[in-house]
Amino acid sequence: MSSSTLASFDKLALLGRGSYGSVYKVRRVKDNKEYVMKQISLEALSSDERKDAIEECKIMARLKHPHVVKYYDSFIDPRTTVNIVMEFCPSGDLQQLLAKEAAVKGGNYLHEESIWKYLLEIATGMYYMHSKHVLHRDVKTVRMIASFCASPTSHGLTPNIDLRTGKHLHWQTWPVKDW
Repeated sequence: MSSSTLASFDKLALLGRGSYGSVYKVRRVKDNKEYVMKQISLEALSSDERKDAIEECKIMARLKHPHVVKYYDSFIDPRTTVNIVMEFCPSGDLQQLLAKEAAVKGGNYLHEESIWKYLLEIATGMYYMHSKHVLHRDVKTVRMIASFCASPTSHGLTPNIDLRTGKHLHWQTWPVKDW
């Protein structure tokens, strides 16, 4: 955890709400850069859920991959909320991206080239997470975050994985049962 506080950021917009908290677009006061801040209220959580919220910060801090949302900071303020500061991805999530592309193409299917591109980027991000013993337990299009990319071959979009529901795995050997 860092020395940041809520006063270190200006809230710009509410991006979404979930069962455990809210996600905001924020601007850090000291450098004027935009980020996303996920706020998880600790008040209604059980002891195990509180530990999971802190563990999420630790997991995200050690993941560094082009197809995993970048973690920048986390802090508890004012002792009732965990705040996780992540990269801001201006294109929204993969579900929004797919809807926009379908609207532009008149509801037609995506080109095979785009499907392969998204699939490979998601798969490489997931592979990286698994290599770090992290399991994403709720993979769906609204959990895939799209961001602009400078690569001319990327068509301007790169899905990234948001570790909103990640869990660290301890490798174990599981017995195989005869069915």
